[in-house]
This record gives sequence, structure tokens and C-alpha cells, in this order.
Amino acid sequence: MRLGGDAVVVLPLQAFSPTAAPPLAAELAAVRWQALRESFNDTLRNAFTVRGIAETWIWPSDLRQAYRRNPALVPNPYELSVGSLRGMRLEPDVDLPERLAEQLRTLLAVSEGRRYFLLPVGIVLSHGAAGFATSGQLLLVDGRRHRVLWARRMTGPASSTAEGALSAYAGAIATLFMDVGQ
Repeated sequence: MRLGGDAVVVLPLQAFSPTAAPPLAAELAAVRWQALRESFNDTLRNAFTVRGIAETWIWPSDLRQAYRRNPALVPNPYELSVGSLRGMRLEPDVDLPERLAEQLRTLLAVSEGRRYFLLPVGIVLSHGAAGFATSGQLLLVDGRRHRVLWARRMTGPASSTAEGALSAYAGAIATLFMDVGQ
């Protein structure tokens, strides 16, 4: 499946949190979580743009505009029902939970005929001897059939800063899409 030229809607990062191991490292306590979550969406777009793919894709900022124009009808793309995915075995041809499927169906209507959704479900940021590192889950969803096409658990390379770790993670996602159609 070649996705670089296909119509894809990139959903915003749904969850961003520190590693669950207490106590919280001082480096993680100093992280501005909401600002980094917001900046990840732009970082992801940039990672795709510099690789020359996804020029016609719909991005989180586009979805935010649609939501702001009509919040009564369009779900908030930053607050999708991804909690319903917990405990599910996410693999190809698994149906999405009804509430999430309904939200994506509505987003399809404002996405200019796009079919696929790239859903960064969540990223966990940790800090260790090598610096900041990221891990998370990413889904590619068929918005018409409301099914998972693929699911990936990914780990990004370590970096000396949280921003660098998120940038490296975004680059790894973009590279994955370059390889999907090869």
C-alpha cells in the first residue's frame, strides 16, 4: 500500500505523558507537557514535508479550524475517544470501537474526501543515562470501513532534549511511511 500520495488525515497526538516509573525524574518534572504535545503535531508535519511526502494530507491544524468553525457538529480532534482502545488487540482488520468510529466518520465529512487516518494514540517520554527517549503507539485507520489497517509500537532514538526526542520520533514515523510503499 503506497500512502505517500494517498489521501491521509493526520490526527493530533492524543496523549503525551512521562514514564510511569516513580519517582518522576527532575528532567521530566521540568517538561512543559501541553506545549510539547502541541508542538509535536507541527514537528510531525515538518518531518513529512522535508521528506517530500504527504503534501496533500490534512493536518491537525486544519482539523482544529474545522472544529472551531462548527464545534456542535465536529468532534474535537484533540479529544477523541482513544481510551476505548485500551485493552484491545490492535492489528489489521480489527474494528474500531463505535464511539471512536463515529467521531472519525464525522471528521471524514470535513476532510475533503480523504480515506485514511494516521492516529498517534500516545507517546511516553522517559529520561535515562542516554537522555530523553520516546515510545508510543501509532495506528493507520481506514476511515470508511472503521478498521485498523496497521498498528505500530515505536521507540524513537534518545536525545539530549525532550524536543529533540520528539523530533526524532516524528522523523521515524515519516521514514516508516516512506518505507510502506516500497
